[in-house]
Amino acid sequence: MAGDPFVLTHDLGTYLGYLGSALGVAMVVPQILRTLRHRQMAGVSALSWSLTVTSCTLWMLYGFRAHETVQIPGNILLVSGAIVVVLLVPARLPVAARACALAVVLAMLFLLATQLPPRLIGVVATAIGVSSTLPQVIKSVRRPADAPSAVAIPTWVMRVFSQGSWIGFAVLCHDPVVLASAVFTETCNVTVLTAELRRVRALHATPALVAA
Repeated sequence: MAGDPFVLTHDLGTYLGYLGSALGVAMVVPQILRTLRHRQMAGVSALSWSLTVTSCTLWMLYGFRAHETVQIPGNILLVSGAIVVVLLVPARLPVAARACALAVVLAMLFLLATQLPPRLIGVVATAIGVSSTLPQVIKSVRRPADAPSAVAIPTWVMRVFSQGSWIGFAVLCHDPVVLASAVFTETCNVTVLTAELRRVRALHATPALVAA
């Protein structure tokens, strides 16, 4: 007898969710490597990555409070990588000040997580996570097309595929909350990737224009 279509669809959605999580963790690596190679190059929004630290910390704490262990390992890795990016990229605040600010924020989050119900932690984490990409969108769109950027293209390619996987998960598993969040975030991801790819093409075309 053929398998239950509903179960098969749900299983496929679950696999897409795991794929989205894996890509969400892996995306940090190219950005760290590019930042290490180009320590003084601007273009990366420290605020976006700081919001990512905040959101993923809350999701990690949600996992502990709600006993959803699937939320814990990936978010621990993502928080660690995002903190490295925040401390490495050029920003108005000195590195020591950024480190202190992150320490204070993380301490407050751990304190709040002991008092808030898990569902509310998840709501706050979702709200921050959805807005975390906006500072990078503004930075990427406003920067001149011929200005070199430290933004790692592979990171944003993985972000696009990650949210695409979450959209598939939400559609197949009938989760409208995740769907709305993923569609908004995907729109931001595509906007950043488009702006950065346009910048790469402009920079590659510049020598040819000069030679002509």
